[in-house]
This record gives sequence, structure tokens and C-alpha cells, in this order.
Amino acid sequence: MNQILMAIMAAGVVLGGMDRLLGNRFGYGEKFEEGFRLLGPTALSMAGMICLAPVLANVLGKAIIPFYQAIGVDPSMFGSVLAIDMGGYQLAKELAIDSSIGSYAGIVVSAILGCTLVFTIPVGMGMIKGFCVLANGIRVLVTVGLMLAAVEFLCGWNPIPGMTPIEDAMSVVSSIGVVLLGSLPAAELLRQLLKKPFTLLGERLGIKPLGFIGMLIGLVSPLPVLSMYQDMDEKGKVTIGAFLVSGTSLLAAHMGFVISTEPAMLPALICGKLSGAIAAAVLTMCFHKEARK
Repeated sequence: MNQILMAIMAAGVVLGGMDRLLGNRFGYGEKFEEGFRLLGPTALSMAGMICLAPVLANVLGKAIIPFYQAIGVDPSMFGSVLAIDMGGYQLAKELAIDSSIGSYAGIVVSAILGCTLVFTIPVGMGMIKGFCVLANGIRVLVTVGLMLAAVEFLCGWNPIPGMTPIEDAMSVVSSIGVVLLGSLPAAELLRQLLKKPFTLLGERLGIKPLGFIGMLIGLVSPLPVLSMYQDMDEKGKVTIGAFLVSGTSLLAAHMGFVISTEPAMLPALICGKLSGAIAAAVLTMCFHKEARK
């Protein structure tokens, strides 16, 4: 399965690159370029936390590990409160007693629970003071980690020993960028192919086509979807909100991260996020219908 997915990503790279050479006639070239443009924001949001993860694990582990062991849970599950690409994976692996559970917590759970807690909710509900505090706290940690790691790289000195070298963190970011070169054009092709079927399906289910299109876009990034909310109907807003809890960023940052760290976990990531997203959307449509009655 991994080889098939990698071949699809490679085909997306060729599709985007060829369209760019042809003057971006079909929109795939723009997505190809967007993959590289996302390198900066991606590095800024995750490199610092990757660098800090060993230090956080060492500090928090003194309390977290005994507590989780006492309740019969692998301490790696604590790492899943952070997003997979914002230190959740590294923290889970550092705290793990069982490496396989650490991989599950740091990839599958972090990509769903962690991403929702520290990214989707703070971004989508940033009027809400509690989430602003959470987002700002993570921003401080990320910035401090990036600053200290950069100083260590330039001067060989760091007041907090044990951090992951910044070049290792940037290697992960670069790998994600390469995957984005293919995943974004491939997702755009999928969106174009499914636009008409989704329009027909939306008419039958009573949801505007924008809602289903938003689900496809959400598999790449939730940010454009959140900006589309004002144009959606009530049922579409609730349904896509449920879908994004599990499905967000699957075809972009999360897939790229897993390919660069533990490719063997890619099927688990895809199955976990897609099954959760689809189940949430279907149940929401059913309960919303009953509620309206």
C-alpha cells in the first residue's frame, strides 16, 4: 500500500510540475508551487517543538510516567495532546515504554486528538479566550525552541542541553515539503473530478455542494474551509465541522510527516483519519435530520 501511495504522490509531482511548465493552465502548477511556499510556515510551526521534545519529555516524564503506569496506560498517550507535526510524535516516542504504542499515540491519536486541540479549535474558535491562551502558549514554546536550536547551530552553545539539533528538525520539514509537491496537485485533481458528483450528492442529501467540496479541501488544510463557513448552510457547517475533527490535513502535512518518519504507519493514519471523518459526517447528517424533525 505504501508503494501505491508513494506512486500517487510521485504522479502528483509530475502533474503539478508539467502544468507549471505549461503556464499553470489547470491549477495544478499553482498547487505545486504552494507546496514549497508552505515550507516556511511549516518550519515555523513545528521545528521548534521538535527540537524541544526531548527536553519536555525529560522534565514532564518524572511526573507523567509514574502516573500513567499507575493507571495502566502507556505514558506515550500524553504526547497525543499535541498535534502530530507540532511535537506530538516526538513527545510520544520519548515517553513511550512500548515503542509500538508510542507510534500509535504519536501518529494516529496525535493526528486526530492533538491536531484538534492545538490547531483546529484554536484557529476556528480564536474569539474564545481559553483557546487563545492555549494557542499563545504553544506559540511561545515553539518560538523559544526554534530560537535556542538556531543559536546552538550557529554558536555551538545552548543553555538547555539535550535538544534535538535544528538540522534534524528541518530534515523532517523538508520531507513534508517534498510530499506536498505531489499531494496538493493530486488533491486538486481529485477535487475537480468529484465536483459534479458531490453537487448531485449534496442535492439528494440537502447539503449545498460547497459543504462537500469543503470536505475535500479540509483533507489538505482546514484554513480555507473555515473561511468558507459564512457561505455554507447550517447543515453543511455542522457536517463539515464534524468531518474536520478527524480528517483535517490528511493529504498534506500529516501524510508528509508520516512518510518522513514512519512510513509503515501510513495505512494506519489514513484508515484512522478517513474512517473517523466519514463516520462523523454520516452520523452528523443523520442526527441533524432527526433534530430538525
